[in-house]
Amino acid sequence: MPTLHDRLTSKSLTLIASLPSNHEDVIQAAIDAEVDVIKVHMNVEHRASGNWFGTLAENERAFTFLRKHFNGPIGIVPGDAPEKVTKKELDQLQEIGFDFLSIYAHTAPAWLAADNQLEKMIALSNHYRQADLEAFKQSSADILEASIMNSETYGQRLTMNDLYHYQELVAGVSQPVVVPTQKNILIEDIQALQATGISGLMAGAIVTGKTPETIYESLKTFKEAIETERM
Repeated sequence: MPTLHDRLTSKSLTLIASLPSNHEDVIQAAIDAEVDVIKVHMNVEHRASGNWFGTLAENERAFTFLRKHFNGPIGIVPGDAPEKVTKKELDQLQEIGFDFLSIYAHTAPAWLAADNQLEKMIALSNHYRQADLEAFKQSSADILEASIMNSETYGQRLTMNDLYHYQELVAGVSQPVVVPTQKNILIEDIQALQATGISGLMAGAIVTGKTPETIYESLKTFKEAIETERM
């Protein structure tokens, strides 16, 4: 099966679903929408969705369901603080069948830089500096997640200034860049987003809502729009 990195470097734009909960009906909605990649969370308080995601033990059944029913790459945010990410749980996640980790650089424990069990999608925040991009390019990170919006702007419309920042990231690193929907990205924004050179769009609660019905409809619409751009 192709890895996340494989997909990001072989398609014009990869659609990643970042789920607002780990309920099986939410997972199924993303699968039915035919997204390319699915990401879930554990040990995390998630601002965009307003949810607390529980422990691995609490989520293991849902994660097993995800792996059983979805053939694409699956990833996980393993925690929102360095002490919440452990090698033991990474081993368990790999056994379940996860393909990649998604985590902020400032919440990832240092030892993770030398751990290559799973691909690493590392997020930079709005505090990144130009020097960080050169360091990122030389790091063990496989993918850059552009989580660079100030939390005060979450849910606002995407602007040309935002596109310039994404272009700066694409130009500054050698890894593929994924943009999460920290802002309210619309279908009509996709062409302009693609023009920045990003490799993936990660659709989360701000654009999908939280119910299986809205998640399916939103993801399906994004999927169809991206497929149209590929033609």
